[in-house]
Amino acid sequence: GGTADFSTQTYRTDGTYGTLPTIAARPGFEFKGWFTAPDGGQEVTAASAVDFTATTLYAIFETSLGTALNNTELSFVSSTWKGLSGVTHDGVAAACAGGLDWLQTNALSTAVSGSGTLSFWWRTDAGDAPADAQLELIVDGKVRRLRGKRFGLYGPKANVTDEWRQFSLVLEGSGPHTVVWSAYVEYDMWYGSEIPSLRAFCARMPNAWVDQVVWAPQKNADAVKWLDS
Repeated sequence: GGTADFSTQTYRTDGTYGTLPTIAARPGFEFKGWFTAPDGGQEVTAASAVDFTATTLYAIFETSLGTALNNTELSFVSSTWKGLSGVTHDGVAAACAGGLDWLQTNALSTAVSGSGTLSFWWRTDAGDAPADAQLELIVDGKVRRLRGKRFGLYGPKANVTDEWRQFSLVLEGSGPHTVVWSAYVEYDMWYGSEIPSLRAFCARMPNAWVDQVVWAPQKNADAVKWLDS
């Protein structure tokens, strides 16, 4: 996101990037740098070597989780999820779990009070890893697995990307209700033994996103209901 001072630039393949485009400021966002993919990829600096192929660089901005999730009334807590501009449902920003490695779980949490309907958009991406990026929703200890496209049984399938999907559920009671989004990589015994860390293997790590969280209170919800489409 943002507007650069030029859209196309030619560099020598035997050198470094040197001067990179400057980017216009976005209110409420911090410019994090230029990257090789909208979900992050590899960061490119002035000292980075120029690739031999045509490369698109993406300007990535960071904002608060509340702004990224379109909900500043709820309090979102995470040490790993960040509000980023690269991959979004609304075209502005979304909460990004960050690159996921084996045996790593990145959690994003909030709390709501009383009865009502909670809805949000979500997406997963396997990147170029021989693994599945998974996202679970945990509400008051009850787990619902949100599964994207499978990675496949006979080897890695690069760029396995799920489409954005909306999920809703109805909660009842005076609350509070604890809501957790938990992102992780489904561990593969064979690949895990051959590749101890995905970070040393992948240019694009498995990832997960959440966007446009809406909490709509209501007085008389009949029951706790999962309403995913």
